Amino acid sequence: MRTAILLQVEQHVRELFEKSLDKRMYYHNFRHTEQVVHQARLLAESEQLSAADTQIVLIAEWFHDAGFTVSYDRHEASSADIAVKFLIPLLSSEEITKVVNCILATRKGTLPEDQLQAIMHDADYYHFFGTHYFELLNDLRAELEAVPNIRFSNEEWFAKNAAFLSQHRFYTTSYQEQWPQQKVKLLAENRRQLALATPITPT
Repeated sequence: MRTAILLQVEQHVRELFEKSLDKRMYYHNFRHTEQVVHQARLLAESEQLSAADTQIVLIAEWFHDAGFTVSYDRHEASSADIAVKFLIPLLSSEEITKVVNCILATRKGTLPEDQLQAIMHDADYYHFFGTHYFELLNDLRAELEAVPNIRFSNEEWFAKNAAFLSQHRFYTTSYQEQWPQQKVKLLAENRRQLALATPITPT
């Protein structure tokens, strides 16, 4: 699905990231946004979302990390503000509200309230099912050290990741079915990665 509005949104976010995103954002960058949008499109299809709602979700995914161009903390609220400003001439107030609610549903600890928000949430964690999960985790760690200056020992980092994996939930049928077995694999690999841990460098 590539409507005229989606193409405008994609171009706007691309230009915003190129102009304003810190180059040390090794994880939350345009590449990540592209991949999340792709996964959201696949999830919307598998969850049989309507075309209108699919467009809402994809617009929200394009904007969901745009707030990192403003600040690292509370970036979701900034992302919503950026989206609203751009979308006012393009969408109805009801559609914009749905986009904002989808963006805010990506905040940690937020429970999805509908199918659109469930897809938003789950697509943002698509990397749990990919082959490059620990490479991306390394990028995130390098980003945290470079931008907000948050540092962890290897033991702290992999313990934090194990706790996050153990507690994480998915909300779409597609991901719920795959998650229990995948969680076991990731936790085992997390233990192995801790044993092999070396100083980090961004990929």
